[in-house]
Amino acid sequence: MLRASLFSTFLLIVASITAQTYVMSGDDINRCSGTFYDSGQFDPYNPLDSLETVICPTGSDENRTRLTFVQIDLAKGDSLRFFDGTDNSAPELFSLTDLASGHPFTIQASASNTSGCLTVRFVTNDDGNAAEGWEAGISCVPTCQRIVNEVQYGISSSVEGTVEFCLDEEVSLSTSVSFPDNNEAYEQSLDSMDFYWLYGADTVGVGPSVNWLPTAEGFGQLQLISVDQRGCTNVDYNRVWAFVGPPPSVEQTGPEELMVCPGETVVLYTSASDTNRPGFQIGQATAGGAFPINSDDFLYIDGPEEISSTVVLENYPANATLGTDILLDSIQFLLEHSYAGDLQIDIICPNGQLVTLIDYPAGLGSSNFGEPFAQSPVDEQTKDRTPGIPYTYSFSPQADFSFYDFDPDAPLYVYTTVPSAQNGASYTYADTYYPSGSYLPEESLNSLNGCPLNGEWEFRITDNLGLDNGHLFG
Repeated sequence: MLRASLFSTFLLIVASITAQTYVMSGDDINRCSGTFYDSGQFDPYNPLDSLETVICPTGSDENRTRLTFVQIDLAKGDSLRFFDGTDNSAPELFSLTDLASGHPFTIQASASNTSGCLTVRFVTNDDGNAAEGWEAGISCVPTCQRIVNEVQYGISSSVEGTVEFCLDEEVSLSTSVSFPDNNEAYEQSLDSMDFYWLYGADTVGVGPSVNWLPTAEGFGQLQLISVDQRGCTNVDYNRVWAFVGPPPSVEQTGPEELMVCPGETVVLYTSASDTNRPGFQIGQATAGGAFPINSDDFLYIDGPEEISSTVVLENYPANATLGTDILLDSIQFLLEHSYAGDLQIDIICPNGQLVTLIDYPAGLGSSNFGEPFAQSPVDEQTKDRTPGIPYTYSFSPQADFSFYDFDPDAPLYVYTTVPSAQNGASYTYADTYYPSGSYLPEESLNSLNGCPLNGEWEFRITDNLGLDNGHLFG
């Protein structure tokens, strides 16, 4: 019983030595074990601290001091700095500022530091203190050589020290490694290294290159820890703030229809809900081409004759074709004419493929396109070339009906014409008309599939009868 009691007492003594604690007060520490706390230990640390502690190894001259932080919490404006030697004139290894709930990490004296000591400097302000502070284990390790990582996060950010990832979108994380002190004390190589990628407290990958799939929105610190065969770790810590969020949603808030000329550039912007932040330029779109007309203002349409306009498109990629590289959504034109039943409209692509948009005779009768300058449904002013007011008509496979289908229900309008360019006269005009909008073509636009996009395109209108006229504006 006596021997057992003596042995138990010995264990208690050893335990008390092993569990030695050190509260940062400015006193130096010469130990290879124990726990190192901030100036408050289990209470909030002190305001207006300006403390410096030197921690040195004992035993072999090959030993180097290592601090393993199991948790750390610094309030705004407070800092903790580490120097590779016996005072703060030594090279600075690492510094922490405004760090809330930081990751566990390790820092140690370098191979070139013959003292093996670390100098820790702690400075606080009087603007509130963090409740947790820090807790770090003190140990001694054989000489460590530096490990330098060059990390690629698979994405860049406009804010230094941050990266941004999309939710549920896999991202590549990788590092290239160099060893500036290799073979000074031992041989280092990539094959002898372990790599741990941490996001918050979670390990999201192991190895020099990993693929990570973020599955929850939020932000936290993304960190790479590299460990060699001696247990030595990188001291640069390769730590960034990582933001994980859903892909952006895009909503158009500009004009529903935007008409631009070939080669004209349109700048696109985001908008921000925060009125103090401007939108960001997100890209540019350049118009591929439109059908200009071979006139300063418009083409005059009067029958019986064929009128055509051609344009050479050259803004598309070489050898690009309709239906393969680009789909044709619609063909739009600005038109007024006082007798729709006179017209046939065709489009011809550079290789000669032709699609009829309105066929003659289509049985469209006297219904108008736009608001022409005219005196009656069968126009008595047909030789007056005064342009009227055009409407925008679109031929689209998504339309609900053709002009022919719509004609029986074409509405009636009554309007006063623009004044004559010849004599200033105006007329009150009444007739049925086709409202501006989208209509099915006579033939499918799919018949243009395979047309080269670049080259000469022709837009052709045939006015098959005398009397009545109109104008193509674009």
